[in-house]
Amino acid sequence: MNYKPLLFLCACLLFCCGKEKKQQDISKPLNTNKSIDTVAKTSEETETAPVSAIDTATPALLKHTKNVSANKNIIPLPPEVTLPVFNTERLPLQNFYINTAKDTVITGKNGVTLTILADTFAHANGKAVTGVIALGLKEALSITDIVTGGLVTLSDGKPLESGGMVYINATSGKEQVYIAEGSIIKVAIPSEKKYLDMKIFKGIQHEENLQVNWVNPRNSIIAPATMDTLAGSFDRIALPVKPLKPTEYKGGTFLKVNVPNPEFYPEFNLYKNVKWKLTDESAYTEGDTDKEWVKVILDRGKQEGEYTLTFIEKNRDRKSYNVIPVFEGKDYNKALAAYNEAYKKYERQRKAYLEYERRLNAETEARKYVNDYVFPINELGWINCDRFYEEPNAREIIVNIELKGQQTSNALVYMIFNERKLCLPIYTDGDGFKATYKLPVGEKVSFIACQAVSKGTLLAVGHTEIKKYTAMVMNLEPVPANKNIKDVIEGKIAL
Repeated sequence: MNYKPLLFLCACLLFCCGKEKKQQDISKPLNTNKSIDTVAKTSEETETAPVSAIDTATPALLKHTKNVSANKNIIPLPPEVTLPVFNTERLPLQNFYINTAKDTVITGKNGVTLTILADTFAHANGKAVTGVIALGLKEALSITDIVTGGLVTLSDGKPLESGGMVYINATSGKEQVYIAEGSIIKVAIPSEKKYLDMKIFKGIQHEENLQVNWVNPRNSIIAPATMDTLAGSFDRIALPVKPLKPTEYKGGTFLKVNVPNPEFYPEFNLYKNVKWKLTDESAYTEGDTDKEWVKVILDRGKQEGEYTLTFIEKNRDRKSYNVIPVFEGKDYNKALAAYNEAYKKYERQRKAYLEYERRLNAETEARKYVNDYVFPINELGWINCDRFYEEPNAREIIVNIELKGQQTSNALVYMIFNERKLCLPIYTDGDGFKATYKLPVGEKVSFIACQAVSKGTLLAVGHTEIKKYTAMVMNLEPVPANKNIKDVIEGKIAL
């Protein structure tokens, strides 16, 4: 029997199956249904990712085999190449452990301050979180942090000028927790130059091109004048006086003396017919009652409810007794009823006072950062302090960048402004990198191009001024293995 046709057919089937499997592996994209919040949280495993780890390793979240351009042309990449050099994993995650029962102020390495009041966090079911939680913070305040973090300044395609970006996350054990309904975290971002038209944006990552889009702008910046006004109202709030719980007289030696200087002892204002029971009767002698006392002094003792009565004679001799106030019979019943009513009022006033005190402390802390951007947030994740970059002399400009030395199709190109925190992406359409923006002609800008390859990272940096048609040829070169890419970029753009 001739087996050659059968063997040939089997070989063809094996080859086709293998080819189909290989194509499936290569074309399998990153799960882009994750928001930028989810991707950033994975960096809790390490504080920072070194250049060599990102450039040469293949972290699970960075494996990617497609690059989607502005016009949605898909350019396949070799499976060993990781997606992109610049991403949020490059920004170090700072971990803080806080007691949820206490008010806490956290300051990041770059100066971002978080003011967190007690009982701020809740589980997904709304139940309050208790105990210690882990709070993660990432800061992207400089233009190089923004670039290397892959955080462009765009809102639905409109350029933004950033005042700083932060990422905040909180977990209890392995469980994600949230800011409780009605609670906030006060954020303060340091600023050298403050703009009054800044807004607060939330960061969302697109499913297709993986760029961060800043959405839902809110006018949440707290003005210093507002803080001063609030603080002025707090100054009028006084700490309420806790009423003294009456004690019933059940025997023992007592002295009957009116409360001296009652204005200094408001805890007795509720009561009449106070008697003073001696806690140490050995100090009392029968002859003490026959002496002519010209002055009586009342002092509070070491423990709540304990006092000292001091009697002074004409000759300056004195006698002191440790006492507690007591009430007898109907006087006790009246005192107890007055106490119960007064204590309810005290609790209401105390809670109000504590709330005012909390807010005052928070506002006082915020006033320390009068030149910074201070605002509340009620949800975790990425936050960007931005304003729309709308200069009166802006006009539509076209950018065209040609890269030389490009090895694969996963290169990225960014345009940054030398005097402002703007980072705009320049997309590839398979034939160069092109973009159209409405920007002022004459602004000095730098272009940064990068690419992850199997043996490291390629980088190019160029400088120019914006023209109606801005073109540049850039040469990608390897980044030395012993160099931090952020340091290299800062050196090249001289920021």
